[in-house]
This record gives sequence, C-alpha cells and structure tokens, in this order.
Amino acid sequence: ELFVSCNADIVFEWKGEIFRAISPKMALFYLELCEKEVFKELQDKGLLVKTERTSFGIENCDLVLKHSKIPFQTYCTEWPAPMLKEVALLTLDINLKLAESNLTLQDAYPWNVYFEGTKPVFVDICSIIPVDPDLIWGAYHQFCRFFLYPLYLHSNGKGKIVRSLLMHYWEGVQDNDFLNAIPVSYKLTRPRIMFRIILPSLLERIFNALPPNWQDKFRNQGGRLHNKFNTPALRIKFLSTLRRDVESINVSAQRTPWSNYYQEKFPLLEDTRNPNAKQKIISNVLDRLSPKTVLDIGCNTGYYSIMAAEKGAKVVALDKDESCISQLYYKAKERGLYVTPLVMDFINPSPSFGWCCKQFPSAIERLKCEGVLCLSLIHHLVLKQWQNFDRLAEALSAFSDKWVLLEFIPREDEYVRAHWDERFDWYSLETLVKHLSSHFRKIQVFDSYPEGRKLLVCEK
Repeated sequence: ELFVSCNADIVFEWKGEIFRAISPKMALFYLELCEKEVFKELQDKGLLVKTERTSFGIENCDLVLKHSKIPFQTYCTEWPAPMLKEVALLTLDINLKLAESNLTLQDAYPWNVYFEGTKPVFVDICSIIPVDPDLIWGAYHQFCRFFLYPLYLHSNGKGKIVRSLLMHYWEGVQDNDFLNAIPVSYKLTRPRIMFRIILPSLLERIFNALPPNWQDKFRNQGGRLHNKFNTPALRIKFLSTLRRDVESINVSAQRTPWSNYYQEKFPLLEDTRNPNAKQKIISNVLDRLSPKTVLDIGCNTGYYSIMAAEKGAKVVALDKDESCISQLYYKAKERGLYVTPLVMDFINPSPSFGWCCKQFPSAIERLKCEGVLCLSLIHHLVLKQWQNFDRLAEALSAFSDKWVLLEFIPREDEYVRAHWDERFDWYSLETLVKHLSSHFRKIQVFDSYPEGRKLLVCEK
C-alpha cells in the first residue's frame, strides 16, 4: 500500500510494517544521517519516529529503512487547537536541534506528524536535509500557512475556518485568507502581525512593480547582506524567537453549552467510590472484552475514554465540540494516557481526499477499532439530525471490528421529551435492536443509569 511517493523516497506498508525506500541519489546522505548522534537523540526523546536500517532492497532503491508503526493516522483538520500548537512546537524543536548540526527541515507540514496518544511524532525523515546557506529557513512561509496563521485564527475562536482551509493540504491558510478572517482590532493591537504579514506582502508588490534592472540591483545587494549575516547562530536565534511567539499564542477553548455538561448534570460522575449501574457495566464490559483499541464516539470531555485507556486500550475519542476535545486532550496528557482526541462529527466523519481521493484515507479507514463506545448520543442523532436506526447501525458497524457498546435513552427521559415529535413514533428499544441485528450477531441489554436507560452490548 503506497503512502507517499516523490523523487527521494517511497513509503509503503508490507506485511503490516512500514518501510521507506530511499533513491540512490539520497541513499548515502540518509545512511549517514541514521548514524548521527542528533538523529539518535531525536528518536530517544520520542520526537522522531523510530527508524532502523534493513537488509532489504527494491528496484531502483539502494536503501530501505523500517519505521515503527503508529496505530492511528490523524490529520491537522481533526486536531483541536492545543494539538496543532503541540505539533508546531515539535516542528520547531526538531529544527532547532538539527540546526546545531547544520541540518534543517525542508518542510513545515503538519501531515508529517502523527499522534501516539497525546504525543506527536514526526514521521518524515526525508524532510531532514543539509542547511541551505542562502536561506535562514526555507520552510518558514509554509510554517506560517500551516501553523502560525491557523493558531492565530484559533486564538480568535475561528476553529471551523481553520479546519476548512487546512483541507487545502498543499496551500494551507494563505496570507489573504488570514488577513480577511482576522479581526481589525487584532491586527492593530499586535504589531508583529503587521510586520510579519502585511509589510512583507506590501514590499513584495512594490518590488514586483520595479523595472527589471532595479530588481537585479536589489537582489545583488540583498544577496551580499544575506551572505554576511546568515550564520548558524542567526538561524537558531530566528527559530528560538519563532518558538517563543508560538508558545505565547493562547488557544484555550471558549466555553460552550457542552463543555461543562457532565459537571452540571452529573456532578458525581467521576466519584469512583460509588459507581452507578452505567459505570459498573461499562467497566465490566471493558474488562471482559479487553480491547486493544477503542473508539469513543460523542465522548464529551472523555470520562469513558479515560476509563478505557486506564484499562490498557489505545483510545481515539471523537466529539464535534472543540472545547470538550481540548479539555480531554489536556486531561489525557496530564495523566499520560493513550487517548487521541479529535474534533469530528460521527455523522459527517472526515472523508478521503487528495490525489484520486486516496492520498488521505477517510476516518472510517483510519480509525476503525476493536470496540466502539456510543453513549448518550443516539437520541441526539435521531431527534436533532433526523437519522434513523438503520443508518446508525450501519455507521457504528463501519467503525467497529468486534463490538459496540451503545446507550439507548427512552422516550420517557426528559432529554428525549424535550425534542419529541410524532414523526419519531418508531423510536423504541425494540426497533433499535431489530436494526442492530442486521450487523451484530449477539446483542445483550442491561439497565443503565439514570433509571430507564439501557446499555446494549452488540458483538459481531
């Protein structure tokens, strides 16, 4: 299965493992790179994917490397702002370390990073190249388009705009996109924005309007100044300043109606001394089935995501509320748990896109897990998004390899009554079980909490 192809390398999966074949032109450089202390140090710190040389060979490639396989591919279009910021800092930290050895990253590209739980790992070692003495950092503008501009927009509560623009995986957030989306007050109170974006853009337009002979004079003079001052120390200073700027961006999620839902409605949820019926059943199911991977759909702030991770599962947690997902990210990171929280709508998951809609596989292809949790959600999907049980059963089955743990909220429940309509007369436990039976061979029903709610364990 071909993941990436360019003139320097081919990345592919073979027998469940990930390999990178290096072209003859670059084989010696990357062979020597693998032996460098800086390369080993970046791997030891967990910043760079574990990589080792193999004895394999393929046609037209002299060197084949093996990478550790990361279970889940996730994309910047799905990350909450704190995760995007973490990847921006990772990119700069790697670049700063490489600069000490006269190396650099030729890309500042979030698609080069996957998450192991809450820890970002840089996977594209062929982004590492020798420093170009004519450039402070050739990927700086790309860094702006994929990290700096998106983070500034996130800090202004424009996460939906960011995710939409990042779907343009080659362009990211263009200068004009950013300037049109950012408030005027933000520009006026932050002169760095003016200096970094508006001024260079204005100077570029002025330069392009000059006669060709004047442009040549400016280029020659600029080249002489550049060669005089572009030193390793200057590059490190530039990257360090950029890192401080990124660190200072406030990406704290704004409060939403869902960000404190469980604290307000179920304040005793995290009191593990007196678990209710729902907590006991979910805990017992996780113990009995012992899944290696779990997908928590509509996770809110992730109480059950954390429960699954504490029992040893690798967890991906989905919710369309970015504030909830950000809270879960901080919580899982603080506790060192393997939980990867993503901003995603279960009914409208990330599609495949890129070249022939194959370059970036869909969420269903990437995030399928042994077990799926879908708790306190289906009544929202039926009553607010007008989904029927047949569609929901098919979608849950698509994300599940082995089983689904589903919660049913009866029509007598206050949260269902608030949105009830005669058009939903078919909404019943019996109808739900009937449609689930088309996809799952065994369905067990348990009493949940509060009273009247049911938990369904559906096994394939």
